[in-house]
Amino acid sequence: MLKKFNKEYDHVFFFCIWGKKYLDEFKKYTCNSLVRNLRKTDNKKNLIYIWTIKDDLKYLKKQKIIKDLSKIIKIKFYLFDFIKNKYHFKNNKYILLSTLQSLFIATFSFNCNYLWFLYPDFIFSDNSIVNILQKLKKNKTLSSVMLPIPQVNLEAIELYNKKWGYNYIEENLNEIIIKNLHEIVKIFDVRNTKLNTVSVSCIHEKDYLLMNNFHLHPVVIKTDEKNYNYFNSVFPSLDEGYTNTLKNKKIYIPKSSDEVAFMSLLPQNEYNFERNEFNIEETATWCEAHVNEFQRKNLNNIYMFYIKNSKMKDLKFNIKLINKFKKRIVDRLKTSDEELFQKRYYTQLASRETKINTTIIENDLLKMKSKYLNSIFKNQFYKTFKKSIKYRINEVSKKNRNELSKIIFDLYMNIFLSKNIK
Repeated sequence: MLKKFNKEYDHVFFFCIWGKKYLDEFKKYTCNSLVRNLRKTDNKKNLIYIWTIKDDLKYLKKQKIIKDLSKIIKIKFYLFDFIKNKYHFKNNKYILLSTLQSLFIATFSFNCNYLWFLYPDFIFSDNSIVNILQKLKKNKTLSSVMLPIPQVNLEAIELYNKKWGYNYIEENLNEIIIKNLHEIVKIFDVRNTKLNTVSVSCIHEKDYLLMNNFHLHPVVIKTDEKNYNYFNSVFPSLDEGYTNTLKNKKIYIPKSSDEVAFMSLLPQNEYNFERNEFNIEETATWCEAHVNEFQRKNLNNIYMFYIKNSKMKDLKFNIKLINKFKKRIVDRLKTSDEELFQKRYYTQLASRETKINTTIIENDLLKMKSKYLNSIFKNQFYKTFKKSIKYRINEVSKKNRNELSKIIFDLYMNIFLSKNIK
């Protein structure tokens, strides 16, 4: 009888952190959110896994909030200096982040049931994690919990923190989000959108914020180690790539900030956009390349942040308005190739036909990762003895004796050595 590989963890909260800005935000805000949430949960089989660089690890370990957090939940660290030094200057930080996320998914999915992708500039409401955990416990068939995470002006949050402290921010999160919403979100208000890359769609009012996004962030995903495509689903980003694996799977999108509320921090003048009038031609062309079938179908979920006991002026009308806006785009995307040609929508047609395959792995590190995965899947990982798995991993490592191979080898063996596999 074949042995079953017992997973060591239930939920793993994954962070990639490097650089002073993100270290400071993680310490001041995200860690406090984690403490307030996780002290309400049973964390015996949960883990926080922080990937960082050597110098930043020294800083993190000295912080009191990290020590407080470690009393609530186990924390592990992994250093990725070699990866950053070799790839960070070749690519931008988002490609590096995708690379790290891909490595994490590939090596750690075998050892836990759920992966959480939280960023070091996130702040979330008091019961967000608790509510998501309860939802996943009640419905084991859910593959992911996804939601919009609006950016908020960092400078405003710093002022709140300095004047009233962190607890005030979390206890007034919805009001703070609405009053200090970043321009990068407001620019996508469907009544007067100034950009045609409509990953985000919103209506921003005095007392509430409606969001209906093509790109939702998968805060938590259920590991799917029997599905090879799942392991290469990060590119070009987690938001855009992972959803390709969700066809015919169940997901959960919270309806409002009563259930779950997240925000991320962004300096007010971080981006300068050239403002353009909304153009359905340009928008449809962009969507052909960046919005997949799953994202087009999941538009019946309008998420609302709102200030309690406030007057929801024009709420029903605005819900209809945002639905009408998205329907206009989706109807255009449903147009057949022949009809696009007849109507001379050549740019959209070209974008549809030349869409880039985002799962192509180009750099050496991810090619090496694929060699390990191919070997493991060739041996039918989930049906074989642990001893056979170790043999396969050693086999790949011996054939590829280099620093890249060592990185992947160490990540995989971190799982199996903890189980005393000989």
